[in-house]
Amino acid sequence: MYINHELIAKFDKTHLNMNLIDNIGKQYGFIEEFLDQQSVTQIYQSLELSSEEKILLIKVHPEQTSNNTHIICRTGEIIESPEFFRTFRIILPNSLNESNSLDALNLLYPLVQDAQFNNIYKTCSIPNDPLFSAGQAGLIANTSYMAASINLDPAWNITTGNSDINVAVFDTGINWDHEDLGDGTWAGSKVKGGKDVLNNTSISSNSNNDVNGHGSACAGIIGALRNNNKGGAGVAGGDVSLSNNGTSLYAYKITKTGAALDFLSNSGTYLSALVDAINNDQIDVFSNSWHNPYAWGQCYNCGDPNLREAVQTSYNAQKIFCVASGNIDNNTQANTNTYPSSFKDEWVLKIGASGTNGDITNFSVWGSGVDCIAPGAKELYKTIDHNSSNTYNYSGDGTSFS
Repeated sequence: MYINHELIAKFDKTHLNMNLIDNIGKQYGFIEEFLDQQSVTQIYQSLELSSEEKILLIKVHPEQTSNNTHIICRTGEIIESPEFFRTFRIILPNSLNESNSLDALNLLYPLVQDAQFNNIYKTCSIPNDPLFSAGQAGLIANTSYMAASINLDPAWNITTGNSDINVAVFDTGINWDHEDLGDGTWAGSKVKGGKDVLNNTSISSNSNNDVNGHGSACAGIIGALRNNNKGGAGVAGGDVSLSNNGTSLYAYKITKTGAALDFLSNSGTYLSALVDAINNDQIDVFSNSWHNPYAWGQCYNCGDPNLREAVQTSYNAQKIFCVASGNIDNNTQANTNTYPSSFKDEWVLKIGASGTNGDITNFSVWGSGVDCIAPGAKELYKTIDHNSSNTYNYSGDGTSFS
């Protein structure tokens, strides 16, 4: 599944107009603006296009320039950065077929370093908090589900979360004005940054940026304020009675919502968000509850080489890349290797879902390389929703919530 009339390609730097590459105000233009004339002619001939037909290029990483040569890791170490500025979305004329165009462009190496579809992805739902005892059996066992918890209490005896640890949530956004994430203001919220990548705006400009609820629900499971007499308790929600608000959150809104393509994102959108977060040395952990709904077989780099590069770079930058294994549906079977969860084991922490009996659920993809399972059945969690700033009604089964 991919976006019609679009591809993503990485070009050889020697053929690029570096003045426009380094101009962050220039985010898109016709192909002849970004590539030299010889390259444009070669591409047009390969695609069998007339000069009247136009190809539009859009920077996937508009804030990346040739000056972005290194990345500062969260530990302070400096690593070399891939040349992300060479990657573009290609908007094809309606007369062209995506598959044929992809094959033609991949024959133009080294001018075209790699080309791929713009793939579509989908999302994978003791303290005094009033919903804790009855609604969060996934954290500490209750009488209804004795075998389903992760037995979190001993871990809370060591730490309940730390505001110096920053978790980026790549999802439908986070409604940061919710009462279980702070005092309702941006300054008083646990959400400290991020970006609405779909609309190219700051996440701080809209407190109700999540119109679906999936991202807010995941954020609540991670970091809803603990011991604040409200809602449920986040796994790393701190202890408000001790002035500890727990882990800090970064919201990256990458998915389309409220439409026929509900829960879907694409390569270009997610790549932009991921590289932005990679270059933020404050972010420690990436939370990813999405996957490609179609298997790519056993060849893990053939479907989305730019995603592979980004995930590997996040590993090199010492980020902890947590990712849901995915949910079983008409396109995804239990033993499918979904991506990004099935990239190299050392790059990602692949998480499946457990149910009310503590075993892996009948909706959880396992494939190869599952590192752990955690509660993902709707009976085992309570979390914030997006309908108002004080409600907790989000409900759904999924590896997203594990």
